[in-house]
Amino acid sequence: MFDKIITGIITIGSLFYSTISGVSPRFESYNLGTRGDNVILSTDITNCYSEDLDKMFNSGQEIKINFIIKIFSNSSYKPLSVLKFYHSLTYSLLNRSYEVYYSETDEIFELETLRDAKSLLRSISGYAILSREDLTSDELHFVKITAALNKIYLDGIDKEVNLMYYWNSIRPEIKTESFTSDIFKQ
Repeated sequence: MFDKIITGIITIGSLFYSTISGVSPRFESYNLGTRGDNVILSTDITNCYSEDLDKMFNSGQEIKINFIIKIFSNSSYKPLSVLKFYHSLTYSLLNRSYEVYYSETDEIFELETLRDAKSLLRSISGYAILSREDLTSDELHFVKITAALNKIYLDGIDKEVNLMYYWNSIRPEIKTESFTSDIFKQ
């Protein structure tokens, strides 16, 4: 019954995209560091949730944030490497708990509150993006991180809903400062 009520609310709201109260997500900061022979990245998206999106989270549908990390050399417009992964959140109506999945580590976290689940969903923590051998000592590199929400299919309206409307169709992006292999000396 609860599932049908939530689906009905989402269905009605999704018919009128102009009534969706979207937000303007952004990456405010990042942290580049090292762990062993790897450069690691940590960041999270801020201002990325609204009450309307919370209703989607409670629908039982799998909601994904897709991340793309591109590593560039300052001397090239073409990325040296592109890393793609996603985080997903699914609410279990049966267990009344939230599961957050990290595709980059193949980990599942079971959480009791939506607040905790949303915090994990938006965060990248200590993700290895480069190894020491990928860097030459004198060449500058930088990283661009972008994120996007997926589309979901709703039975109630028999169509896909573009969740990017809940982010005002904004793909948050951040570019790091340039760095060299000296990052391992810090």
